[in-house]
Amino acid sequence: MRRSGGHSGEVRRALSEREHEFAAIGLIVLGILVGLAVYARLAGPVGEGANTGLGAVLGLGRFALAPILVAMGVSLLRGDEAPSRVRLAAGWGGVVLSLLGILHVVRGPRSYTGIDEIDGAGGWVGAAFGETLTALIGPVGAVLVCIAVAVGSALLLTTLGLKAILLAVRDVSVNAFRGATDASGRMWERAATLDES
Repeated sequence: MRRSGGHSGEVRRALSEREHEFAAIGLIVLGILVGLAVYARLAGPVGEGANTGLGAVLGLGRFALAPILVAMGVSLLRGDEAPSRVRLAAGWGGVVLSLLGILHVVRGPRSYTGIDEIDGAGGWVGAAFGETLTALIGPVGAVLVCIAVAVGSALLLTTLGLKAILLAVRDVSVNAFRGATDASGRMWERAATLDES
């Protein structure tokens, strides 16, 4: 009897030393399974049910769930020190909640309705957050609060400070708009040559 207690202590110690790696494997596999269910519809009847359920709860946010789960798993594997699970959960939870709230404010119905209506917006989660904020401070205020929650939550996910995050967002936005502006300029130039021929 005593001997088996010693082995279980060893097993527990061995597992606890690799706890973050096991969690990472679980998150990555779960992300892949969610991706198979949501994107490819290749996860069988359980995947169909998961896609429907995720659509009801997260709406369009279900399409972001797979990459978020994989990213969380990868972040557990990176570096020498494992990040706090509470920090990861709070950070990603806040970002997802904010995005679902914005989706509801922008695309959702103005009330809590059936699955079909909220499936194309932020789901029940987005409706609960977005509609509550909209009722209290209007749609513009709701979006502003959602953006603030998303930025604050992103601070939990990174070692960057607020200024660095804002500069990175600015750089990405400038590059994206520059590319769009260049592409539209080329399109208009091509369109102008069509009249000449």
